Amino acid sequence: MNKLLPDQRLQRLILEELAQSIRTLPAGKEKILWALTLSENFVRLNIGPIEALAIYKDKVRVLISDSEVNQGLREQIGNFDRGWYRAIPGSSSVNMPHQKFLTFAEDLRRPHTTFINLALAEGRKTSYARSHSPGLIQFINEQFP
Repeated sequence: MNKLLPDQRLQRLILEELAQSIRTLPAGKEKILWALTLSENFVRLNIGPIEALAIYKDKVRVLISDSEVNQGLREQIGNFDRGWYRAIPGSSSVNMPHQKFLTFAEDLRRPHTTFINLALAEGRKTSYARSHSPGLIQFINEQFP
């Protein structure tokens, strides 16, 4: 994690948002319905085969349900990529630098949680069980109980 997000303050705040997403997922279903992947270049939360949140060295990509985003927020953020997953109608991807993500994280939490629930409703097994990182889950649970 330190290579991906060397700024400890930024790392903590972004991982706290990731922890919020993980808390909405069914316990005991990691590697079945969802997985958290840690690589040298990213951390990615997948629900079934669907990416829900990805953290990169220079940005965060968060998937949201459009129905939960008001016009004012849409105008403030400004960079919604609609139709990201056909399996989740009305979804968008939002890519933004870390600091901008943290500015809007609270506003995006509800649309993101709705996206997570829609992805879970698909009921598809994750394609990322082999790359799931139980160590990162443990770290997040210890840091953000």
